[in-house]
Amino acid sequence: MNEIAVKNLMAELGYKGMKAEYEAQVEGGYADSLSFNERLSTLLQAQYDLKRSNKIKNLHAQAKFALPEACMEDIDYSPDRELDPGYLGTLASCSFVANKENVIVMGASDCGKTYMGCALGNSACRHLIKTRYERLSTMFKKLDEAEKQGGYTKLFNDIAKVPLLVLDDFLVAIPTIKQVQQLLELVEYREHSGSTIVCTLLHPSEWQQRIGEKIQANSIYSRLAPGAHMVKIEGTIPMRERMLKKRQK
Repeated sequence: MNEIAVKNLMAELGYKGMKAEYEAQVEGGYADSLSFNERLSTLLQAQYDLKRSNKIKNLHAQAKFALPEACMEDIDYSPDRELDPGYLGTLASCSFVANKENVIVMGASDCGKTYMGCALGNSACRHLIKTRYERLSTMFKKLDEAEKQGGYTKLFNDIAKVPLLVLDDFLVAIPTIKQVQQLLELVEYREHSGSTIVCTLLHPSEWQQRIGEKIQANSIYSRLAPGAHMVKIEGTIPMRERMLKKRQK
């Protein structure tokens, strides 16, 4: 089988990564210098790398992050933010997802909580972990609309069953009794089946006052906060101002 036939067969089989590597070997003139096993392994590795890359892209797109470009490599570790690179590096490994543990990201408005949540979610996608981003108030609206159209159970299950859920703007708005019940059902389902990243202005000790319903609030707290990894973002410079200064350098 000649080179053209080999490339055509790879294309027909959908082996794009393998085909690109095969062409590089032929055009680079180093194919004959490789042993059979070396050549085969590089072809297979190229196909594997492309397949993995495509899967990561799909997971990232499906997550629908508010800040798709957010990544842990670009976290601002300015001293005033009091962030520990080692601690965040451990979180970026996503072992907390395997252990069904939660992460609570706290800080003032515009301190970078959303960026942190999306960056950790991006790391999860890189580890081939299915992730979903939701603003809490928007999630409630989606559930209400799905209920009207008869698709509530499906949407609820889609959110509840994802391995990693990023809940942003947590309790920014005071929830209704119905929303409190929906949130409780969600965290009850996820307690032993998935991990949740909560991005919030409030310390967990303040959730009960915000929620109002004491029994439900305690139940929500007990399923999210105890044992959770806490990330407190300090600093008085708004995130938008920090990003603008970084781009101007």
